[in-house]
Amino acid sequence: QYRNGLDVLASSSFNESLNVMVSGIPAIYWLWDAKRTSFWCRAFAWPFVPCENLLDGAADDCASSASAQDPDNVYAGDGNNCKRRKEFHRLIRDVYNPILEDVLTDYQDVLPNAEYVDVYDVRFGSNHVNGGDCFHPSEAGHALLSGEQWCRSRWGADDPACGN
Repeated sequence: QYRNGLDVLASSSFNESLNVMVSGIPAIYWLWDAKRTSFWCRAFAWPFVPCENLLDGAADDCASSASAQDPDNVYAGDGNNCKRRKEFHRLIRDVYNPILEDVLTDYQDVLPNAEYVDVYDVRFGSNHVNGGDCFHPSEAGHALLSGEQWCRSRWGADDPACGN
């Protein structure tokens, strides 16, 4: 449906004046990590959140704290849940985000003001995760993410709030 949406924008009479920002998917591994030690989240919230890639077997079965803090590498002794989370982390980085960027590139001729913004490296802390489902960003998490998106875009490049 992403391509269909871009088709609608590209075929509009004002396509060349549209400002379109497509954000990459952040490393949502850090949403799990931020709440992984919370008994409430593991026992009561996560069983009802439909994200099996991160939350099935929600207990931390990484080989060590160092492994849990390094989602880019599988360590000897990492359990199946840890490996599954790290594989999902890799898929976002190496498959899903490149697709988002590549598809948008296909539209650059007809949507010249469209920009892909990479936010994969944004790391969420506990205060960035809501306390209800212990998974989706909180108000602070949305503020963090939107601030990073804005400051990394061409539109925020000269914004004094971005530290430039």
